[in-house]
Amino acid sequence: MPPKLTFRIVGGFCFRTRAIGFLEGEGWLDAGTRFDGLDAKEQEALRNRIDHWLDRAVFKKYHHGFNAPQHRKCYVFKLQTHRFYGFLCNPNPESDRAFELCVLTSHVDKYQFATEPKCLNRTMQLLEDMRSKEAISTIYPEYHKRKKIWTN
Repeated sequence: MPPKLTFRIVGGFCFRTRAIGFLEGEGWLDAGTRFDGLDAKEQEALRNRIDHWLDRAVFKKYHHGFNAPQHRKCYVFKLQTHRFYGFLCNPNPESDRAFELCVLTSHVDKYQFATEPKCLNRTMQLLEDMRSKEAISTIYPEYHKRKKIWTN
């Protein structure tokens, strides 16, 4: 039986219209662990980039989505060679249609230009994984009940 997944909101990163958190519970779901392990200067820089996203600002050097149809819900935060990948969803589709949640799943040290499709494919699988839905619904109960996938 696969391990149970957990979800935690990143401290201080829950605004009225956006929030960000980590999905954890399997070895490759390491975004939270890697974020916690950054030195103070790197963590502050990444927190500033996350704040940038929370403020609905756009700056592709810091964070961006993907254009390929199969990866449209994927998102990445960048800091030097660090890449924190995840997916975007609306965990409250009935009560707050404008709300966005970024669920960070994995960390990759990236040295080439293109993103490995394998990383994005795994992230997309988690979007539909029942264990992910159950984990996220501990904080956003409406998410587990949703009928339709939120689209960007």
